[in-house]
Amino acid sequence: AARNRPAKSGHFSSIMMHYSLKTIVFVAIAGILGSLIDSILGQFLQAKFQSNISGEIVENKHNLNEEYTLVNGVEWIDNNFVNFINTATGALAAALFIFLYG
Repeated sequence: AARNRPAKSGHFSSIMMHYSLKTIVFVAIAGILGSLIDSILGQFLQAKFQSNISGEIVENKHNLNEEYTLVNGVEWIDNNFVNFINTATGALAAALFIFLYG
């Protein structure tokens, strides 16, 4: 026997049924803000080191047999820290948008 099932809708329309357009816009803006923070922190504050032997520029001192010189950024701000800050910024922005306007 054939079952009466509703026609399958596309993925986007199923998302729209569960979330308001305002919420989707807030989350998108928050994601863009997090991405922007990632770019700014990565460019200006994330540590970059130069090997005193090979001259290679690296983001972390991966080879303990070499000495490195800090050439950019803050020594303790690594990629993991930058990723944490941009993720937290995006999440907090989304929560704030929804709290204030949702």
